[in-house]
Order: sequence, then structure tokens, then C-alpha cells
Amino acid sequence: MATKATAQAVSLNLEKIADVAGKISIDDLKVKSPTELTSIKKMIPEFLIEKQLNESLGRLIRLKWGLTVQTFGAKAVLIAVQTPSTGTYSFTIYKKEQKLLLLKAAEKKALLKDAESREMKVLTEKITRVPAGYTLFQKATNVSGSLHLYLDTNVEEGGIYIYRLYTSATTYIEQTVKVANVTPTISSFTATPDKLNRKVVFNFSVNNATKIAIYKGTSTTPLSSTVEDTAVQHGTIYKYTLKATNDWGGSVTKQISVACTNLLPAKPTLNIARNTMYLKALLRWNVADNVSNISFRRTCTSTSGTRTFTAIYSTGTVVDSVSLQKDKTYSYVATVSNGWGSTAGNVVKVTMSGSAPAVPTIADITTNRSGHVVLKVSQVARAVGYRIYRTYENRETLLVSTTSIQYTDTSVTLNEPYSYRVSAYNVYGESAKSAYESIFAYPTGDNVIKRKALCVATTGNIRSPYSCQEMAKAFQHNGISAECIQDVSKAAFAEKLKTFFSGFDADDYPIVMFYAHGGVDSLSIFMENGRGVSTTYADLKKMLDKVPGHKILLISACHSGSAVSTKSLLTSDETFPVAEFAANIRKVFSVKAASTGTATKAAMKSAELATDDYSVICSAARNKNSQGTDRYTYGTIPPYGYNPQWWCKGIGWNIVAVLEEAKACRHHADSNSNKAVTVAELTDYTRRQEELAGRTSEPFCWPENDNKVILTYDTESVSGIRYFSLKNTGSFVVQVKVKYTNPSTGSLVTWSGSSANLPSGGTRTVDLSQIGIPAGVKVKLNVVVVSGGSATSSEYIYNPDSAKIVSFAVSGTAARPVLTVR
Repeated sequence: MATKATAQAVSLNLEKIADVAGKISIDDLKVKSPTELTSIKKMIPEFLIEKQLNESLGRLIRLKWGLTVQTFGAKAVLIAVQTPSTGTYSFTIYKKEQKLLLLKAAEKKALLKDAESREMKVLTEKITRVPAGYTLFQKATNVSGSLHLYLDTNVEEGGIYIYRLYTSATTYIEQTVKVANVTPTISSFTATPDKLNRKVVFNFSVNNATKIAIYKGTSTTPLSSTVEDTAVQHGTIYKYTLKATNDWGGSVTKQISVACTNLLPAKPTLNIARNTMYLKALLRWNVADNVSNISFRRTCTSTSGTRTFTAIYSTGTVVDSVSLQKDKTYSYVATVSNGWGSTAGNVVKVTMSGSAPAVPTIADITTNRSGHVVLKVSQVARAVGYRIYRTYENRETLLVSTTSIQYTDTSVTLNEPYSYRVSAYNVYGESAKSAYESIFAYPTGDNVIKRKALCVATTGNIRSPYSCQEMAKAFQHNGISAECIQDVSKAAFAEKLKTFFSGFDADDYPIVMFYAHGGVDSLSIFMENGRGVSTTYADLKKMLDKVPGHKILLISACHSGSAVSTKSLLTSDETFPVAEFAANIRKVFSVKAASTGTATKAAMKSAELATDDYSVICSAARNKNSQGTDRYTYGTIPPYGYNPQWWCKGIGWNIVAVLEEAKACRHHADSNSNKAVTVAELTDYTRRQEELAGRTSEPFCWPENDNKVILTYDTESVSGIRYFSLKNTGSFVVQVKVKYTNPSTGSLVTWSGSSANLPSGGTRTVDLSQIGIPAGVKVKLNVVVVSGGSATSSEYIYNPDSAKIVSFAVSGTAARPVLTVR
């Protein structure tokens, strides 16, 4: 007779748990027919069925309690208790060793038939046994979870043990097990070489085992790990033996072989692109799944020394910009490796050849109100920067080398004549100098309306700093004095308004741009004692009202549309009667007449009323969020707001320009090409960009269709085309055609040049100024290949004051010519 057992918690893998839990399922225990009863008897031996179990079986099933026991490989009995899946429960397990008085075969058969006829109800008392006393095995209090496992090691081989699970004082489940020898089995055993690391990985499935060992080759000493073998070499075949044993003395083995061959990386294919402007080599390769590292060796026959460097293999690209020299040829060898070894690729050569950029021109030269000379340089390909030369009193000096295409010469003497010319440069040298442009350094007249822009940001919004800085640059690019301020207090902002717009009068245009977090009726634009604070738009207006002139506000914030709604006029300490409230709204924001957009005080003044002193562009409707990027773009551009991006581009400044692309661009918002951008035009352009980007912020302006002029500009280097230059690379017979719509008559005008046979490489130039095209008209240029096929360019706005030459090349075949803009 076994003594009282000691319960021991067991940790098993999921497969074993599933195996144990599946011995008695809820579905199997729902007795509905003799067929189902037969399956139950296979799990619960007939001589163990008791009256108590049958009476409580239905209740236990409904409660989803369960008990199963089985012999375990560790010379023990595994007990599994199933509780309901939710809540906490307490239970007690009792154990009893039982001796069986065997029944005669005829009696057992009669019992089985009787049980089937009554479908697991109360059986007769014909089962004879000698009962033994129960002992406490396990007591659990307030446990959670659906499955609880225990090992009973205090058992004897051949013994029969009854385990009774009490779920309450009177309700229990009972299971019996006969302790028998269990033999271990090996279901599967594999050994696989790892692709990246020099090791063989084992995978196996073993049942009824308490000890597992893996032997290598003929060794009698097992490996230290049953997970992997790292003492392997490429090109070798290994044999492994898996041995599984248990406490019953059972043992089983299984042997396999594995070949550690063909595991080295394939030879890498290296492609190299050069950036001759900055002397950089861009190396690219295809990424494979069995490579962990890549390294490079660079040599140059005309220079001493080599360079070795590595890269992150998974990126597939790396830039080499260390000590490359122009006109030198470099050889690169890429080597890929993994844990099994390395493989070197073929030698790839690249020559860092190039040429100096083309000659730029002075696209625009003017003076500002201070008399300083402002120059804009036409952007040319392959230019790293530009040099501006100034001649004064017959002496030419290099004024500056700059990467910007705009420069203001503040060192001039008023009313003195100056001449300027420019060149472009890169690592291969400097271009020839452009033609001279001369100007007197005199200030602009007093009748020109003053415009200044103040951009206000809070660093609490990650998109705010860069957006506001670039907005200030965009205004500066258009000759408007602009400044960006960040994290200012309310008092500091009020003082800044006073000093920054000092000297403004009622006819001037102060511009203020805000970028911050916004709420309905408020803007978190100020900082007080290191904390961001909100202010209502009404309080903000009180400060702005002290600035003379027609205020143009650009507000990039969530719910910024509330800035021009009726509710935004109220403050926390101010109330209006309804009639007075409505009257104030109409008085402040009504639009009595539209501005002509002319850049002189006399013209502006005649079209405005004293009450019309605000124009507002909102980035979002009152119930909408404003949007932007949350991470760096192209690896270098900080987060920015979408509306400031489109505002900048609308007035000629591309804040997401990358690599060699200049930030200066054409004024996209100038829809009628009149060299001025109005509030409505900038708003319409922003709406179009939002629709194209699939955004839903719903930007708008107040007043609607407001044609107040935000800024004017002179000449865009990319807007006008005077000459059309055609280069033939395919020996075609071509004819140039020009189409445009006459603005006076509305009719389509077509001009056709004569056909000409251009040999490969030949050129032909058509002077559009000789055709009589009105200024500012959209022109479509067509190239007709007479010997078959045709190709058409895009539309361009013709400007007779610009001498820009745009080149096109025709290549391909006569049947399928290709027109390319150069």
C-alpha cells in the first residue's frame, strides 16, 4: 500500500499539455447514445465506474471541470485538472490505492450490456471491490487558468491508483490509472545547416523520455547542447545519433547524416553610379538571404594606397565619398561573407570624369528699399555653387561664392552704378563668366507698399521649427523681409509686433504666419515659464489690432478654421448681447470691396475699406486636424507641415528639395501668371495639392476668393521661353509647329516651320519672338517627324523678356520617335 503522496507541479511543453487535455474532452463526455458510451468506456475502464461519478457527471460537464491521469515517462503519474477558463477556483485531490477482485468474463459482459441500455445512469451494485482509505494529495486555493498539472512520483509499477477531484464538498470527478512501463519513442529527428551562421541546428520530437542526448560521429560523449552544434566546418558530412531514455529503463536511438556543403555566399554583383558634382560613388548590390556582411576594397592605379570599408549588407547600397579625386579611375571589389566563409566579386571600375558647369545668367537684378542690389542667378546643371563678380570704378572683384541662386549686395554706395556678372563652379572647375548686368544702387520709391513677414513657431510641435524657418526663407526669396521666432511669451510677442512692424501705416501689409497646436477657438503659440499656453483667437486679435495695415495671417494648426468663425471673437472675460455680437462679427470680417492687387499705395487704397483689415488662410476647417510629416524625409529634411510646404512652393520656394535640386522654384500659386500671388490663389493651390495628396484638412481663406496681394515678384527663370532649340539624334526629317490660343479672339493659332533634314547630332533653333506670340500665353511646341510618327512637348508660358533656351532631342526610330526635354 502506498503512503501519502507529495504533489509536485509539472512544467510541460504545449504538445504534451494538449495530449493530456485531450484524453477526456467535454464533447466526448456528453452521453447521447450507446455508440458514444462505448468510446467513453475505452477511456474509463468498466470496473472503475461508480455510482457517485455517474450521478455528478452531468453537473461537472456543464461546469467544464475535468480530470485525467496517465503514466508518465519519469516513473510517475501525471494528473491534469481542468477548471473553467475564467475566474478563480479552489479544489482538492485525494488519492487511493485499489486492489481489484477480477470479475468473470460473463459477469463483465452482462455489466457492459446493462450500462449500454441505461446510458451511463446508475449501475447495479454487482461490482465487487475491496475499498481502501483515501489520502490528501493536493489542495489548491483561488487558482486561475484552465489547466493545472501535477506529478505523483510515489507510485509502484503495476499498482492501481484512484484520484478523486473534489470541486465542492459533495461534487467530485474520479479517475483511475494502472502504473505500467512506458517506452520512449522518437517521432522525428533532423539536423540542418544554418544559412548565416556556422552551425548545425537540431530539431526533434520525442515522447515518454526523461533524458535526451545527441552523439556526434562515433563519439561516446554526448554533445553539450541538444539545440545546435557549432564545431562544424564547411564541406564536411556529419553523422548524429539521438538517444532518448526514461526512468523506466527504456531506450531508443535514431541516426541521421547532414552535409555542410554549398553554404558559401554567391559571388556578389556590384553596380556603381557616380556623382561627378560632388565626387561620390554610389555602390549598389542585390541582397541575398544567406549573407550577413559585405566589405569593399578600393584601389586606384594613379594614386598610392587602398581603402577598405564596410556597409550594412541589408541596405543594398552605400556611398563612398572619401578622398575621391576628379579624373581618376577607381577599382572596387566587394566581398560577401557568412559564418561558413566568404566570396569575393569581380573588379568593377569607375572613372570620376566630368566637366565644369554651363555659363549661368543673371536672371533678375533689382534694388530694394534700402538701395541694396538683389541678384537672382539662373540655375544651371552640374553646378555646386555660383560666384558673383562686381565691377565698380573699372575694377572687378569676386563678391561672393555661394550655393544660393539669390544674393543681396549690401556693401554698395547709394546712387552709384555697379555692374555684375556670374559664373558657376563644381569640382571640375569654373564656367566662363556671364554677360554684364548694370544697375544704379538707389532705394525704391516711397509709394511702394511695405510688406514684412513674421513667422511664429513653438518647438512643442515637431513640425513647427522647420516649417516656420522655411516660410521665412520663402518670403526672403521674394524680397520680403522676414523673421522666424520660436517659443515666445505673450508679452514678448506683443513687443515683437511693435518693433518688427515699426513704421507701417494703414496701407501696408504686415504678414504673420503661425505654426502650433490648435484647438477649437484657441492656439497654443506662447510659452510661459517653460510651459506651452493657449490663447483665444480673440485675445490674439487684440494684439494684432495694434499693428497698422491690412493683416495677412497664415495659420497652420488643427481646427484653425475657428479663427474666422463667430465664436472665436469671445474671450473668457468678455461677453456680448446677441445683436451686438453679430454686429461686431460683420464689422470685423466683412468684405466691402476687392483689391486690385496692384503694388502701389494709390491703387490699393482706392479699393479697400477701413473695416476690411484682415485676410486669413487657415490650414484646416474648424472640425479638422492639420497634418504633416512625423519623421525626417529623404534622410535630411526635418518634419514639416503639409500646408507650409504648399504655401512655400506656391510662392516659389520648395522646402523638400533634395540633393542638387535648388529650393527656388516657380511660383506655383500664380495661376494667371501676373507676377503676383493673392490670398485666394495661394489657398486654391493649397486645396489642389491637398486633394492630390489625399488629405482632408479642408484649408480655406477668409474672405472667400480674397484677391489681396500677398507678394509680387519680377522674373522667374523657368517661366518664359523665347527660343526653341531642337537637337536631332536619329537623322530624321522634322518640322517644328507652334500652337497657342489668341487671347483676343479665342481662336487656336498654329504656326508651322519648314521641314528640315537634320543629321544625327544636328541642331535647329526657332526664335519664338518672330512668330508674334502675345506675352503670357501658353504655348504648345510640337515636333513632327515627317518620315513617320510624331512627338509633342508639354505646354509652356511664353515670356518675350526671358531669353531662356529650352532644348529638345528627338531619338528612337522614324516610326517611334521620342521627344525629350533637355
